[in-house]
Amino acid sequence: HYLPEAAAGAEIEGCDQHPESVAWMRDNLSPPLVVFPNGEHPPLPVEDGRYDLVVAVSVFTHIVRGWSEWLLELHRVLRPGGLLLATFHGPGMGPEFEALLGVPYEEERTGMLVLPTGPDLEFANVFHSPWWLRAHWGRAFEIPLLDESGFGTERGRGHGVLLMRRRESDLEPAALERPEPGEPREAEAQAHAIEVLFDFGQRLRQRSERLEEELGLARSRLEALEGSRSWRLTRPLRAA
Repeated sequence: HYLPEAAAGAEIEGCDQHPESVAWMRDNLSPPLVVFPNGEHPPLPVEDGRYDLVVAVSVFTHIVRGWSEWLLELHRVLRPGGLLLATFHGPGMGPEFEALLGVPYEEERTGMLVLPTGPDLEFANVFHSPWWLRAHWGRAFEIPLLDESGFGTERGRGHGVLLMRRRESDLEPAALERPEPGEPREAEAQAHAIEVLFDFGQRLRQRSERLEEELGLARSRLEALEGSRSWRLTRPLRAA
């Protein structure tokens, strides 16, 4: 409820690609807030240099393709010297990292690591190392503050957070994505990602095989039950 109160002294706008959420905001909090939908890909329907501050909480933690385009889009809509506050999955998300991947989070070897999740692997958690963020995001922004954990919770746990100031630059997405020259951790992070995702795929395959085996046993038991004398005798009761 703090956003409507804050809107008494500031212009606050928000956007999301989930139309139901935008509709709810319009029905319940607009005015004083201004809300609008955005697409999966840039641009946003606003002019250059519109905002003094952009807040992206739990956004870049899930963007796989197009992260560099979105980072530069937020750079575009900030005024010169404007601030971007963004959260990331870093050392504070180590327990979650290990639960998902079966290996510990390693700051030096993580870089940017993407893990598909969800029933159909349609969702993704993106983990970042602070050194990688400074190297890549720091090309478009000064980074006066980077906390590895503690956003919205106690220190040592949860999301990390960056507060970044817009640099004057005219970068293309590829300029943010390229490896940092002379940084040996870049190659190590790529090798680590391949290793981790291969092991993750192997575990998914084994899990799928176990589920298929359990499903086969369940089908056999059901067939045996349906062929039993008691099943036939109780058919009228089940029908009733």
